[in-house]
Amino acid sequence: MSNYQLLPPLSEEEYNALKEDIAKRGVLVPVEYDEDGNILDGHHRVKICEELGIKNWPSIVRIGMSEEEKTEHVLALNLDRRHLTREQRRELVAKLREQGWSLRRIAEKVGISYEQARIDAGVKNLTPATVIGADGKQYPATKLKPTPKPYVIVDKPKDVERVVRAVDTVEDDIPAKRVELKQLEKIAREVRKPILEEISLKEDPNIKLYNCDFRELDIEPNSIDLILTDPPYPKEYLPLWGDLAKFAKEKLKDHGYLIAYSGQYHMPEVINYLISELDYVWTFCLYHVGNTRIVNNVNVMCRWKPILIFQKGRSRFKQTIQDYIDFDRKEKAHHDWQQGLPAIQKFIEHFTNPGDIVCDPFSGSGTVALACKNTGRSFIGSEIDTESYNVARRRLFDEL
Repeated sequence: MSNYQLLPPLSEEEYNALKEDIAKRGVLVPVEYDEDGNILDGHHRVKICEELGIKNWPSIVRIGMSEEEKTEHVLALNLDRRHLTREQRRELVAKLREQGWSLRRIAEKVGISYEQARIDAGVKNLTPATVIGADGKQYPATKLKPTPKPYVIVDKPKDVERVVRAVDTVEDDIPAKRVELKQLEKIAREVRKPILEEISLKEDPNIKLYNCDFRELDIEPNSIDLILTDPPYPKEYLPLWGDLAKFAKEKLKDHGYLIAYSGQYHMPEVINYLISELDYVWTFCLYHVGNTRIVNNVNVMCRWKPILIFQKGRSRFKQTIQDYIDFDRKEKAHHDWQQGLPAIQKFIEHFTNPGDIVCDPFSGSGTVALACKNTGRSFIGSEIDTESYNVARRRLFDEL
């Protein structure tokens, strides 16, 4: 087991459900590795791919992270996805204590109280004059040396491998290069810029597509008129909806819309994520003419797809629109989860004006980008899977 596999394995039911989904749809969330090839996140996905004979899957390599950063990163990714039992939480606390984490740090990162962390760790109550050291032992509070203040040292901002965490023990060691840790996010954005190179579409400079995670897009706040997208549906990816909601709240103009295709099975959770940041407006029905799909978990023959309409500051639709969309054109030539172009164009034409900016954080094969070109809108989008990104690029060059 990897040192970064902190949480317990999936139950047999959860594992089989994930395996079935990967067999049908492929790996939607990239497996994350460190620079040494160790798996940070995605142990189950890798194991399932090996069992299914899948040789290639989307991946991300995290460079320049310290061991503590790796652990914190893994926790942040997984705790939102998993609901731990009391015994599983105690096992996690024990693993973090073995790595030298303090009780207060464990409480903060795991999302429990300090008292609960102390109980889970089996540490007796302390007197006011004592504290727990990194080695797990009790010390008089006055005897502990202050923890050195951490810094991020940046030698060359464009060189990712030179972004490292260090402890500043010498006051004037590298004064010109020292940046406080609280500025890490700003530095990370600067480092990513050369990586997120925009496609130069000579035929239309208003179409901008990036091969990256949508959370890394450098878009001016309050600048997007419409976010139209089709995020992944399985339970494992539900936290992405929370990040999408925050992204939409920051990037959309006032009264701008988020229109998201969704599956039915986890729709309550999806709506809860979105409504935490945006205003719910309506649910449209996209009817699958002649196409059916059996949802085995509930034994339902599904013949429609929900289209969720949310807004940044609710207002009345400017034009009347029917909430039932009936298209019988099945389009899967470029991507297994490709959505039909006519429905996409219908939404764009109704909810935006020519010249407006439309964003698709999960661009897939580029259908929304193509619809924007057809309707005279500007487009900004991202696609994390390189193969899909290349398909979208070829499609845009061929069809623009």
